[in-house]
Amino acid sequence: MASRPTKPSGTDAALAGGLFVFGVVEITITDRAGTAILLVAMSLQTWALVWRRTAPLVAATLSVFGVALELLTGATVSDASGFLGFLVLAYSVPRYGTRRHQIGAGMVLFAGVAIHEFGSGYPSISVALVQSVFDVSIGAAAWGIAVAVRRRVALSDTLGSENAILLNEWASREHSVIEEERRRIARELHDIVGHSLAAISLSAGAAELAGASAPEEVGDALAAIRRTAQDAAGDVRRLVGILRTDSDQVLAPQPNLASLPELIRSTMAAGLPVCFTTSGEGKTLTAGVQLAVYRIVQEGLTNVIKHAPGSPTRVGLRWSPDSLVIEIANDGPIIDQRPDRSGHGLAGVRERVELYDGTFDASPRPSGGFRLEARLPLP
Repeated sequence: MASRPTKPSGTDAALAGGLFVFGVVEITITDRAGTAILLVAMSLQTWALVWRRTAPLVAATLSVFGVALELLTGATVSDASGFLGFLVLAYSVPRYGTRRHQIGAGMVLFAGVAIHEFGSGYPSISVALVQSVFDVSIGAAAWGIAVAVRRRVALSDTLGSENAILLNEWASREHSVIEEERRRIARELHDIVGHSLAAISLSAGAAELAGASAPEEVGDALAAIRRTAQDAAGDVRRLVGILRTDSDQVLAPQPNLASLPELIRSTMAAGLPVCFTTSGEGKTLTAGVQLAVYRIVQEGLTNVIKHAPGSPTRVGLRWSPDSLVIEIANDGPIIDQRPDRSGHGLAGVRERVELYDGTFDASPRPSGGFRLEARLPLP
């Protein structure tokens, strides 16, 4: 719950000033005796509201003291401004006061009601009693409203705090997922790059042998290529090797575009109807990009199986001269909306797409279902 203000607010000062002016008008038009004392009493009853948030017990005490002072005039007390001030305090004490303030100020306020009604010169005690019951009922209603508002504000603050904690946990989990996916991508690229460098080394070695009869410069250059490739392969192995854990499996050979039909078949065997289409003229992709396409499709299908099992799903590859668009869309409702804490999820897909300067979007479809689209630029 929000802490009580430490300084009176301009709003409370304006409220107190407005009720004071109203009270002065009442005293003036009724031309009651003891006007000077009435003005002082009215000042206490109304200007006490300035402290209704910061010191509700003090405000209630000053107001009741103003009521007692007003009764010293001997005039029948029936001012509306004082009663309005009482209602404001009956609301403010439980709304802003501590438990100790509520008990003390509540006793003071309702004692003030008794002093006001039984000292106002009503013709009989029964009339004063009825008026007291009326005042107490109205005051109790204002008190109850304040208690309800205070509980609602406290609940809202609690939910806000819990929501902030959940957001922090989500952000931390998202960071962990992204870091894990980066390590996974690094391990996969390590195998691809290492294999490529090894092939370069072998090719350069073969060229060096075949060029024995060529000029000496060609041989030296090819030898340098071979040595550089061997050194680079070793550096990559040492650098990225620290990312491996004991539970990692050897990832080579990595999946590629040719592996997609088998992925679709295994997904359909698991009970998910999938329609796989391609359009446009395909291009030759590097091993890393092919692996990214495979992982994007794999994650998209996994999400459908987990969150909308059994819904018809379309997987499409759209080729254009400058990009490849991968789309995974399903028509069924999202049955399981719980977040996936076991896999890499959409955060990992986004990380993989951004690695190749692509764009990524995943969102519910207006007509139902979910759609994932990744666009990878082509050289």
